Amino acid sequence: ADIYSLGVILYELLAGAPPIDLDDSETLTSPLPPSSILKRNDAQVVPWNDDLDWIILKALNKDRDQRYETVRGLSQDIARYLANEPIHARPPSRLYRFKKLIQRNRLASVAIAAGLFALCAGFTASTLLYLRAKSAEQRHALAEQKQSQLRAEAEERECVTRAAILL
Repeated sequence: ADIYSLGVILYELLAGAPPIDLDDSETLTSPLPPSSILKRNDAQVVPWNDDLDWIILKALNKDRDQRYETVRGLSQDIARYLANEPIHARPPSRLYRFKKLIQRNRLASVAIAAGLFALCAGFTASTLLYLRAKSAEQRHALAEQKQSQLRAEAEERECVTRAAILL
């Protein structure tokens, strides 16, 4: 009951409305995420993140076994949220954990992304230059082949012309 009460207080503080609306049959079964109420009201007190929805909805879960076991668990999840660490209220996924890692280490992430971009740009430029050089080499080889063919034809005509003069 204490965890549920704390969830209600947290919900009201952040959303500005109670989690259960007696006039709305949908919220009687399960409360709406606080972010949906904030979107309706166009009011945002704190920078919002889905993690807050997960934390609050876990604290407000109707099934007692699905709520936080202790107040300490709730406070630890809030501390994890504030430190940009993965929270326990949310189902774990690799993408979520990766996003949190990037959020915690923005400077290193930007540096790594810039390095990868430079590496890809360098690879692309070197590949294009290689292909251009290969094409020029092939054109040069064709030109040499055509030149030798023309030379052979000229020599043949010269021989025919000499033979004609001798005759």
